[in-house]
Amino acid sequence: MYDYHYNVMSNYFKDTISLMCTGYIRTKDFYLDLLSKPGLLECTDAANLPKNHPCYVTEKKKVPGLFSDETDGKTITEFCALLS
Repeated sequence: MYDYHYNVMSNYFKDTISLMCTGYIRTKDFYLDLLSKPGLLECTDAANLPKNHPCYVTEKKKVPGLFSDETDGKTITEFCALLS
């Protein structure tokens, strides 16, 4: 995960991405980014997206080592970091 974050995602999103407990990206349309930036969709299991979603692909369903959209295509609008 760290290799992908620092060597792939950081190249595209520069100072608008932070690695926390989960990835956090400030972008207008992440799914458009997945489609338009080489290498992003290839590393993603997008089988849990709605079937009519432009990023929906079933060939990589449950493949170990790929990232998956755990929100099923819904946009996260808020992130709360828990501090100890």
